Amino acid sequence: MNAPVNIPGYRRHGWGRAKIIVLHDWISDSSSYEPMLPYLDPQLCRWAFMDLRGYGLSRGSPAAYTLAEAAHDVLALADHLNWRRFLLVGHSMSGMVVQKVAALAPERLYGLIGITPVGASGQALDESQIDGLQTMARERTRGEILRTMWGNRLSDGWLQYKLRRWRETADAEASAAYVRMFAGPGFVDEVAGFAKPVLVVVGAHDSGPFTAARLKEAFEPLYPKLTMTILAESGHYPMQETPVRLATLLERFALDTLHAARLAEAEF
Repeated sequence: MNAPVNIPGYRRHGWGRAKIIVLHDWISDSSSYEPMLPYLDPQLCRWAFMDLRGYGLSRGSPAAYTLAEAAHDVLALADHLNWRRFLLVGHSMSGMVVQKVAALAPERLYGLIGITPVGASGQALDESQIDGLQTMARERTRGEILRTMWGNRLSDGWLQYKLRRWRETADAEASAAYVRMFAGPGFVDEVAGFAKPVLVVVGAHDSGPFTAARLKEAFEPLYPKLTMTILAESGHYPMQETPVRLATLLERFALDTLHAARLAEAEF
């Protein structure tokens, strides 16, 4: 017998013609997008902000916390919503998930958006790095842990807020398990040549593998229709650091991509 289909928890916003599924990052659930919601026109797009297993509205679901599981959950949600085709958005670790969906079901997508995303190759972490991140996921109490990742550009209040929201919105063991997912190995060969539009949003103040140079290296060889946009005033969390700008980028890319797809379909 086939395993029962899991419908992940999600939040709806808007009723427009462009259909968009949005995934969150490692340190919070889909509520991290709330600061930008007032700036999205509900008449233009139809958004489903999905929670990965172990986070937010998807807590309590049996889970292996794998890349394939997360990708199939996206498709299950799209089927549940009766969305034959849609645009897919991922942030940080879920940037890897959206690319896996593109590998599994490219015909379902109008395009992809990666917000400070992990590439399809994963982060190539060694065991000591994995252990350190898993310990961080289980403790979630010390602001200096995040400061080592994102620096001190933003206030201590910001760091404490992020830690508090992590504790409030995610199961510790789920966060620890997902480290294995984004550590790699990846699936570069499966997604190379994906022919739909891809937007990568970069925070100018981001660090490590999320810098513009590193993301260009990870994404440019794979996606012939790649566009990269750098947000000058943002770090790793543009939905909270520069919500108006990010809302504008996502909405315009969604509408442009849908319009281009419909024009192409009309030619046949």
